[in-house]
Amino acid sequence: MYTSQFMTTSTNYQYDLGKNWSNFRATIGLSDTSHPDARYQFRVFVDDQQRGSWAMRLGQAQDININVSGGLRLKLEVTKTAANGNNANAAWGDARVTR
Repeated sequence: MYTSQFMTTSTNYQYDLGKNWSNFRATIGLSDTSHPDARYQFRVFVDDQQRGSWAMRLGQAQDININVSGGLRLKLEVTKTAANGNNANAAWGDARVTR
């Protein structure tokens, strides 16, 4: 899943977990075509409780594994943190929930 960040400051996606899943996994980062000065904060929330936060820039990638057991809703949020770097694609690579 890619999130294009052109002139916006924050984007989020929300999913219904229905208390049926154990973990959320993904590889997060910015696409190779992103502006070199782009800086973004990735956050994961379960039922409005933050479960993880990562500051990312071009050339970085991070594998994440978040416990979502008992959760009803999953929210994935990306926020621009640098004034420059409007042209960026935030990536939640191979995003999935597992039992």
